[in-house]
Amino acid sequence: MIKVVIATTAALSMLVRRNSSLLSAAAVLASVAVIMPGVAGAAPAVPKGETATQDFPAGELCAFPVRLTTVYGQTTHNTGQGDTLVTGPFTATVTNLTTGATETFNISGPSLFRTGPDVPTVVTGPNLVLQPASRNVGPPFLIYTTGRVAFTPNFTIASRTGNVTDVCAALS
Repeated sequence: MIKVVIATTAALSMLVRRNSSLLSAAAVLASVAVIMPGVAGAAPAVPKGETATQDFPAGELCAFPVRLTTVYGQTTHNTGQGDTLVTGPFTATVTNLTTGATETFNISGPSLFRTGPDVPTVVTGPNLVLQPASRNVGPPFLIYTTGRVAFTPNFTIASRTGNVTDVCAALS
């Protein structure tokens, strides 16, 4: 069951801390740095990291079933002004469960998550953005973006800057 619609690295970090066996479904995972050509880099070691895994059936994110596994070792910092800064090591591995193809992402901070009653939710830095089919707000996707992503009140993408890579296409 999908419990969280959109979670930034900060929200995902708190969720992993509370229940390491559950990973939010529609996650915005900040600071991805591997999937874009020319931006690839080794995922950092996550000493004493907490692992969380979530499987998504075919059609929920991609045409094939997907497993998302994260290893978390981050710290969140509340700025006191409605922003959360996330720092430290964090990796995510996305696996095509049909072919076994995988991509591991370095999603370490720093990342900035901004939200508030009068402010649209915004994340900056490289991001892995998921929109599950079960949300019924548009076609499902799993994309990598760089730059800034702003969300509507129902957590669909309002705007974004930077580059976009279709992770489903990369793993098919």
